[in-house]
Amino acid sequence: VRIIQLQNIGDGCFLNAYKIYTSEEKADNLSSCNIFPNNIIIAKMADPVARACIMPMFDNRYLMASDGIRLEVDEKKFNVSFNSSYFRSRAINLSTGTTRARIGLSALKSIFIKHPLLNEQNLISQKIESIDKKIELEQTALNKYQKLKQGLMQDLLTGKVAVSV
Repeated sequence: VRIIQLQNIGDGCFLNAYKIYTSEEKADNLSSCNIFPNNIIIAKMADPVARACIMPMFDNRYLMASDGIRLEVDEKKFNVSFNSSYFRSRAINLSTGTTRARIGLSALKSIFIKHPLLNEQNLISQKIESIDKKIELEQTALNKYQKLKQGLMQDLLTGKVAVSV
């Protein structure tokens, strides 16, 4: 079972590069620390404190390290947005520690989460997804034109294509 540590919790994204594992038996013994796909994991420690990501569907379950807090979202109320500046600023204000900020579960539970009605959240998500798709298409086109430019520059620099002056 894969162990999820601070290195895996990005600011709004899961960071997949760092991987360590433990046995099924150990994960069973630590059942309260199991986390599942589509759960949210929030970092208790800084850089920044309370950054969060949604657990991916790579595996059926994971084991959460002690520096993470698992949230199960009531999908009837929320379309997840725990990386908002409102949530983050309150989490930072409630953090403790002098060298490295840390937030506990009780402090996180005290944060009121503002949210519009679910149908409005879904409309916002649809708009964001549409914009993300457009950005992806534009990035693909940009990459294509950059490769074309690189090829044309190579042709000019090697003399394969003559330049008239």
